[in-house]
Amino acid sequence: MLDSKGAKNITTREKIHFKGGFDLLTIIKKGFFGEKTKFEKQVLYNTENGKIEEKATKYISLDGPSNLTVKSSAARKSVFPSTRLGGSIHPAVAEREILENGDVVYTEAYPYR
Repeated sequence: MLDSKGAKNITTREKIHFKGGFDLLTIIKKGFFGEKTKFEKQVLYNTENGKIEEKATKYISLDGPSNLTVKSSAARKSVFPSTRLGGSIHPAVAEREILENGDVVYTEAYPYR
């Protein structure tokens, strides 16, 4: 689809229901503003309490920087990693930050080539 500026946007969404009360939502967007970029987001919801247990976002640019951020809830009932993006984080490269509420955020960034 083209927007008013002529940018090509391709978006796909997928929602998967798992036994045990979890939903996985995946959103993939490609080709913003004619650039060779991709945005992907995966969110694991606990349907029993309505809370997000894991949220992962990945930005990829073929001509620039790339970034992967995974946030894991402190009080989660699922096992980390539960998303494909969360499982692709490289512990040796990623920075780990523990937030005040106990959530853990992993960030893996690769600079402009």
